Amino acid sequence: MTAREQIIARDRLRRALLVLQTASWADPERRGKGDIHAAAVTVIEAYEAFTAAGLVAGAADRRLIGQAQQYLEKGRHDPSP
Repeated sequence: MTAREQIIARDRLRRALLVLQTASWADPERRGKGDIHAAAVTVIEAYEAFTAAGLVAGAADRRLIGQAQQYLEKGRHDPSP
């Protein structure tokens, strides 16, 4: 991976994590499960590209990535929208 590709992967993960945080902290009346689900999927995709670039996430980012993984895993077992 080139340095430029690593920067792009790092930026993509950072933006995905920010979207997840924003969706999670949104007003519960305006927050939709679809928003959080889409954000979680985006985080996982960005994280895969991030690790493929040979980068390692810090502890705070790993915690958020773990939350996204847990949310998606829970969604697989909970058929309610």
